[in-house]
Amino acid sequence: MVLVAVLSLVALIAGCLGRSGPPAIQLAHRQPLTGNLTVKAPRIVASGASSGRWLVYTSGPLRAAPAQPLCGTDAVALVAPTQLAVSESATACQAQLRLTARNGKQAVVRVAIPALSRAKARPVKAAPLYCFANAAGRAIYITIDDGWTPSAEVLTLMHQAYLPVTAFLIADAAKKNLSYWKAFVAAGGMIGDHTVSHPYLTKVNQARAKSQWAQARTELGRWLGQTPAIGRPPYGAFNRKVEVAAARGGLTALAGWSATMSGNRIQTWNGKPLSAGEIVILHWVPGLGHQLTVLLAAIRALHLNPKPLTLASFSGIAPQHHPLNGD
Repeated sequence: MVLVAVLSLVALIAGCLGRSGPPAIQLAHRQPLTGNLTVKAPRIVASGASSGRWLVYTSGPLRAAPAQPLCGTDAVALVAPTQLAVSESATACQAQLRLTARNGKQAVVRVAIPALSRAKARPVKAAPLYCFANAAGRAIYITIDDGWTPSAEVLTLMHQAYLPVTAFLIADAAKKNLSYWKAFVAAGGMIGDHTVSHPYLTKVNQARAKSQWAQARTELGRWLGQTPAIGRPPYGAFNRKVEVAAARGGLTALAGWSATMSGNRIQTWNGKPLSAGEIVILHWVPGLGHQLTVLLAAIRALHLNPKPLTLASFSGIAPQHHPLNGD
């Protein structure tokens, strides 16, 4: 089933959906139905198919899923604070979807649901990329990229605050300071794959992209005793080729981000304060310890809880389908 809404507003997701924001939703059907979107609040910012359902992203957390089914049979479920899943439909129909934000504001969305196409495409194994993770327990996820400049302050913070951090390591950088990265793992750190040498994977062939993922994954596992299951594409550059190469290189998922730090300034995808489910990206550069201290103060003020980024963190979350920008 494909749920279609012609959006009057789209959102920019910095570092996650690209500078141009998500495109209007496309209808994969021979004779598309059309619908109008009247938005009060919240907005719909993106959508995508996942495991036989259509997931709709909203601009803010919802109070609950709409109580009534669409078209009489299509159940609507709240699978994450900002995501609704609509079940498959066998017949086309028109319907209204009423969204209620946690602040009580509402938006009425007129949607057209086409008949479900029964054609089945041959699946291609790929490692999907996620810019958000599960928000349960007001979780937030701290990730730090590259690895050229290890920080003793970070290790101290990890020990003092029992702080879970995921390091997406370039293998060429990690091998220069293996004793530090062993101490990082011993402090509870998670290791992610950031390739061997940090190339633009979208600009190389699939064989080389696979080699970049697979070699780094193997070497990091051998050196540190923790073989990565999650990777992060250098520069946030990804497409279907990069995802397929990651899977063939042994990875299960790829991680993007929804918030960054520039100096001591935190920038989220929507310009609002950090919220549960965000994946924050920093880098192993001089001054990282101070940056992390600033970030932790903001996290605590918002009553968020740092959690380890694992495959389970992406449960119930729809993958991204748009290129990233960043480093």
